[in-house]
Amino acid sequence: MRRRVAAGWVVAASLLACSPAQAPAGTPGGLVRAPAPQATLAQLVQDVGGRGAAAMPQRYAYLEKIDSHLQDVAESRLGAGDAAAAATAARRQGVTITAGGDALADVYVSGDPARAAAALRALGMRVTAVSEREPQRIVEGYLPPEAIARAAALDKTRAIVTPVARLATGSVTSQGDDAINGPEARALGPAGAGVPVGIISDSINSVGGGIAHSVASADLPADTADLSSPPSSGTDEGRAMAEIVYDEAPGVSRIRFATANGGPAAKAHAIDALVADGAKVIADDTSYITEPFFQDDVIAQAVDRAKAAGVAYLVSAGNDGQNGWGAAYAPAPDPSGQSASTEDFDPGPAVDTVQTIGTFGSGDVANLVLQWAEPWGQASSDFAVDVYQQGNPTPIPVSDTNNLATGIPEEFVHLQFGATATIGVAIRRVSGSGTPFLKLVAFTNGAGQVNIEHLADGGAIDPGASSADGALTVAASDWSTPTVPEAYSSRGPVTHFFDASGARFAVAETRQKPDLAAPDDVQTSIAPMFSPFPGTSAAAPAAAGIAALIRSAKPAMPIDELYAIMTSPENALDCPAPGNPDIDCGAGFLLADSALAMALDPTPPVIAPVLSPARPDGTNDWYREPVGVTWQVEDPDSPVVAPAGCAPASLTASASVNCSATSAGGTTSVPVSVRIDGSPPSAPAFTGIGAKTYVPSTLPRSRTVACKAADPTSGVVSCSVAGYHSAFGTHLLSATATNGAGLTATSTLRYTVAKPVAIARLRLSKLGLPRLRTAGLTLTVQVAAASTRLVARLVAVVPNASATGTRAVAVGAVTSKVPAGTRTLHVRLTTRGRALLSALPRTTLKLTLSGRSAHARSASLQSSLVVRR
Repeated sequence: MRRRVAAGWVVAASLLACSPAQAPAGTPGGLVRAPAPQATLAQLVQDVGGRGAAAMPQRYAYLEKIDSHLQDVAESRLGAGDAAAAATAARRQGVTITAGGDALADVYVSGDPARAAAALRALGMRVTAVSEREPQRIVEGYLPPEAIARAAALDKTRAIVTPVARLATGSVTSQGDDAINGPEARALGPAGAGVPVGIISDSINSVGGGIAHSVASADLPADTADLSSPPSSGTDEGRAMAEIVYDEAPGVSRIRFATANGGPAAKAHAIDALVADGAKVIADDTSYITEPFFQDDVIAQAVDRAKAAGVAYLVSAGNDGQNGWGAAYAPAPDPSGQSASTEDFDPGPAVDTVQTIGTFGSGDVANLVLQWAEPWGQASSDFAVDVYQQGNPTPIPVSDTNNLATGIPEEFVHLQFGATATIGVAIRRVSGSGTPFLKLVAFTNGAGQVNIEHLADGGAIDPGASSADGALTVAASDWSTPTVPEAYSSRGPVTHFFDASGARFAVAETRQKPDLAAPDDVQTSIAPMFSPFPGTSAAAPAAAGIAALIRSAKPAMPIDELYAIMTSPENALDCPAPGNPDIDCGAGFLLADSALAMALDPTPPVIAPVLSPARPDGTNDWYREPVGVTWQVEDPDSPVVAPAGCAPASLTASASVNCSATSAGGTTSVPVSVRIDGSPPSAPAFTGIGAKTYVPSTLPRSRTVACKAADPTSGVVSCSVAGYHSAFGTHLLSATATNGAGLTATSTLRYTVAKPVAIARLRLSKLGLPRLRTAGLTLTVQVAAASTRLVARLVAVVPNASATGTRAVAVGAVTSKVPAGTRTLHVRLTTRGRALLSALPRTTLKLTLSGRSAHARSASLQSSLVVRR
């Protein structure tokens, strides 16, 4: 829908800012305009004692912490206003207000929420819940309109916003039971026995005979109760949901209800309460459409806690088809002149600053929610939404919050229609920079003919529980045409840019939603409102009934296995949309009998390790190189979930790895131990021999020569020595150490075997001349080699006959062939020698001993001694 200067846009009298019943008489066409946001704020400043927005002193800046919807409600009550005016403003702005006139509000606070709650109670707030979790540290409850401004003035108040709740809405047996093959499923045995079920909706005991009526007609079990304080009013949509669950799982004997009324924090507490009460399956059909689109709110976090506790959480996807548009901000000049730039919706070269949303009829309600990808509570940009009706360039007055003041990156417009009208929207940048991703969703709950002109990122899954990773989000198909999703059933996917604390993901997280489809447009006993019961509100409990059957069949089944069975395409009828899962109905229209048969799988997964290389390349089952380990995990009868340790691995050292996985048949765990030693042992060291020269008598024997080495991984299995020789010469020893993996290390050693000296040592006995003459000379000699011929010669040094000088005279000799060792020789004097020595008083004897052997080097030793009488 392009903005045209000539024809322009016309604000038709059929577009109302309140319900037709409240249109004042005499207004042409029943049109009631909402006050301009600037005028509302200026009047609110005056009401609290200021002089108007134009001259607003800084002391009144706190009023901008109030979102524009609640500003209207507060202003309508203050000054000349009254409770009736505040109630009219609440209806005009989509604000929930009690019969007593209090407005539902979320007060974002800094510091301790409990202390802030005490201060708000002192102002008259009826606190229903307190959240201490990011991104919503809030005190939630009902504020008297006259106290809204004073609440904003508290130093702990960061923002005051209105949460917008809605239901995803449609003795009796639901037609959906036949459509999902419920009778065939129950024929397999399980019927829901032992499975407590929780229901979250608006009410369960407010219409007609309430719970007692449904129990009496056998549409609910006797043990059905409401955990919440009964709301002042409700449709008992929760009772209709409970009846659908009970139709499919009539063995369920305990159902508990908790209302989602009261705000997102109150709903999060309701989820926790059902889990604490023992619910194993929860069905939910509620949402707060002004919750964060791009990160998990307190409700989504509660859903994730429920799943972590083993609770199956089934939630309606919403009834908004593909009523979403999203793209990075593409600035174009603002023709209205109100802002520097406005969004160009046309992705091509043309410029289109007003996008058609659709056509709505009398009685229709549309909630337009714009958010941009900035952390919740930390908005750095301020955008405004302008609403136009075809024909006039002047936008109708709608709420416009100062997002920098509240920190909430969101604008919300509530529209009611008294006659047919076609509308379009513009998105203006008020402040900020950059091109954040924008997402606009027309939440219509199936009303009107939405036809977004430039459809992009058309996902319209409800925020909160429906977008939670821990939920199974359920699309709706009419029970009579199960493979055709309802046109109004919300399509996916869901994209998150931030974690719950507001930290940006490195890569945006896309969640496949919806997860599955189930029947709607079915009958319940609550007539006429829920007979038939259309919408994803009916589909969610239909899927919950199947979950109850599975839970009763396998109470100990891990929650991930239950989810895998319920989202297995094998158990569903595929939708026409391309792909599976797809954005229309996820894995498809779930069939109870197929899902239950899969849940009854009696055998666990089969796990087989695959090693590369397949066999050890070393000895003794040792690998020498890194080993790749992959796993084949199979179960042909049910999905395999919760694999642990089954990722491919490359092992570079010895290790034990274990792969375990679960299916409906149980858990299998397979260990694999791999021994790896890629390093040889240390260089072996020789023992018993050294790198030196030996003679045969000192050469170590071969049996004493060995080696040793170390290997800290596979150990040394052998160390051997080769090259030993005892022959004369130089020899090279080689030592080889081998470890358990068969790797070796070697060392060498050189040694020499040398011939010994034939005689190594000579020792003479001491004696005098008399004994020498008579007994000769006894000597001891160390012989080095066998068969050594010893020759000893004894010479006496005597004076010359001329009485001058001396001369040597041989006086004795002996020759003997002896073995190696210490030997004794006896040298006797010759006759001449005895005669010569007998005349001398003293003399010097010289002994020469020579030894010769083939096994030793010849040697000669000499010694001398003086002999006296």
